Amino acid sequence: METYQKSTAGKALGIAGFVLGIMALLLSFIPYIGVIAIIPGGMGIIFSAVGIVQATRNNGRNGLLLAALIVSIIAVMMASVWGHNLAEKVKHHKHAFELFENTNTTYNNSDSTLENLDSIGNRLERRLDSLGNIDVTINIDDSPLSVSDKKKVEESVKKAGSEIRHAVRDFIRDLKDVRKK
Repeated sequence: METYQKSTAGKALGIAGFVLGIMALLLSFIPYIGVIAIIPGGMGIIFSAVGIVQATRNNGRNGLLLAALIVSIIAVMMASVWGHNLAEKVKHHKHAFELFENTNTTYNNSDSTLENLDSIGNRLERRLDSLGNIDVTINIDDSPLSVSDKKKVEESVKKAGSEIRHAVRDFIRDLKDVRKK
């Protein structure tokens, strides 16, 4: 009875392909960074395929080579999924950035625009200065505030808040008017 001796052809490539495939598989589990697993996974596929060809030609064992090929293919597929997700995110952010650029209005440096902005700023400044006359100071001693004092404080705070809201609203409206021009 004749004994056929198996060759070791492709064994080194099988080990290298398997190690690269395992590295790629581990890398491919990391969100978004797993895209780089395509590189070692691709190398694992190439080494495994070349090793399988060598083992087949020289009557060598190809179990490890097939395992390396399968692991590398799975890793590349997972990395491709992350690559697709990353490409979609980039496309979405690029679209959002383009929308922002399109809505961002550049003002020309004409004297009238600068004068309009200056006058709007001066009006806001005067309005906020006039709000400075509202007394919202609270002095708390060891004694608690009376009910009437609390009501006065609440009314002053509400009035100041309302005045500030109106001033800011007018300021924003004036800026929109200048932007339309």
